Formats: sequence, structure tokens, C-alpha cells
Amino acid sequence: MRKILYYSFFFLFFLSKPSFSQEVGLEHDVLYKNALLLMPQYSLNNGLRFDFERQIGKNPQHRLVISPQFYYKEVLGDELTNFRGIEKGKIIGYGSEIGYKHFFYDKKLEGSAYYSGSLSYLFYKIEDTSLSSVRSISLHKTGVNFIIGYQYKFSETIAADFYTGMGFRYTFDKNSVNMENNFKDFWWNYGYSGTIALVGFKIGFAF
Repeated sequence: MRKILYYSFFFLFFLSKPSFSQEVGLEHDVLYKNALLLMPQYSLNNGLRFDFERQIGKNPQHRLVISPQFYYKEVLGDELTNFRGIEKGKIIGYGSEIGYKHFFYDKKLEGSAYYSGSLSYLFYKIEDTSLSSVRSISLHKTGVNFIIGYQYKFSETIAADFYTGMGFRYTFDKNSVNMENNFKDFWWNYGYSGTIALVGFKIGFAF
């Protein structure tokens, strides 16, 4: 999965190279109608996420953002330490985030600041095979996010997005008894509930 993300990133960078030879001050229409953006940092968490962005109505400042997410990790038992509470087994996750994005500018500029709010839901299935019997845990993670960011267009079709903000997570399991501390102690654990800091970037196509 990581190789696919890296190849996609370099492919997008290659496509954007002609834009660097354009005149200084040349303006691009940052307020496109649609976008497909990749979040490469999700590969560090064994995940994959895309943002599908679409203009709402006739006002180019208003956007609907839908973000499907997928996670997959096999723990083979040869890690130096256990992987987030699992010594050997498999972790599968999927879900989506839906949000509203508002650009501050409606003019033809190379970049624009924005703010965004969203709701998220993720489902994780954790199978621990390190014991004599398979232990299976299903986690449901809900979230609320608020971010501010800046989106910049390198060319007519390539855009990058940098953002920061805060979020809140609440995670529960089906039986309300299976979630042990090693699944929820820290913000990077799959069963964590509480506030989190959000920071990252996206890159992809704008059209």
C-alpha cells in the first residue's frame, strides 16, 4: 500500500513540474468545482484516505467533502514490541468522513485560506491470534473535527492543501467490556477517546 502511495505522489509531482516554469504572478482559478486529494501521511498509520471535494450550488466558496478511509495491518509476531496491544494477528478498518469546507476568497488566485468542519465514523476489527484461541474485538470510532488550512495550486490541475486543527474522538465496542487499556491509552491507539491535534497535508487533482 505504501508503494502505491509513493508512486502516486511522484506521479502527481511530475505532472505539476511544468507549472514552475510559468510566469511569476500568473493566476490560477483556485476555486475549482471538483477535487480528488490524497493524504500520504495516512500510510504511516497503515491507512489510505482520499478526499472527494465538490462545489455546493453556484457559490464556489462552499464545498462538500467526502473522505473514505481504509486500514489494514498484519502483525506477524516479529515486531520488537507488540503493535498497539496486539502481539500477533490482523487489524482491518474502514469508514468515512463528511464535512463542509469554506474558502475565504472567491477570486482567481494561486491559493486560498479556508476553514472546515466534519463528522467521522470508523470501524475496526481486531483479531488477536497470539493466544490459544482467536480473540476478536470490534471497535466503533466516532469523531468531530474542525480545521483551518491553505490550499495552493501548482498548475491548472495539481493542488496541495496544508491544514491544522483539533478533533474529538469517542470509541466504543459492541460488548462494552472487551476494550482493554492497551487499545485506548494513547491518542494513536485504535480505541482512544478524547481530544486530538490535527495536522497534515493533501495533494491531488483539481478540476
